[in-house]
Amino acid sequence: MKFLKLADLLTQVSLFLASLVLFCFDNERKVAVTIFYGILAAWQLLSFLIHLFFSGKSWYHKKYRSLYGETGLALLVLLLGGASLFPFAAFYFTLLFFAAIPVYVSWYLVIATRELLTIRRKELIHLKN
Repeated sequence: MKFLKLADLLTQVSLFLASLVLFCFDNERKVAVTIFYGILAAWQLLSFLIHLFFSGKSWYHKKYRSLYGETGLALLVLLLGGASLFPFAAFYFTLLFFAAIPVYVSWYLVIATRELLTIRRKELIHLKN
């Protein structure tokens, strides 16, 4: 499990840094936006769903992962429900959704980092007197 979490975290960090570098140095910025909003967000969603359905007992920061999932679901319901109930506000809800993605990407990156650090600390617990 440690190897999978490390691979997940390294993939997230590399995608994040690649999109940041491309955003800073590429004039068109289409590739950076595609990497950040498309690939990285999809990777984190897939990672969250895998952790949710296949490794329920390995969550060391279950409270934060649960809060992440609940707020993400609430945002999605707000986007879909709000756009269907108020068609004139669909632009606002879409803008809200795309503005929230950087917050969610950063939040999930922090959760994954803390979980990996917790796993490493648990490995060294037997050395403590």
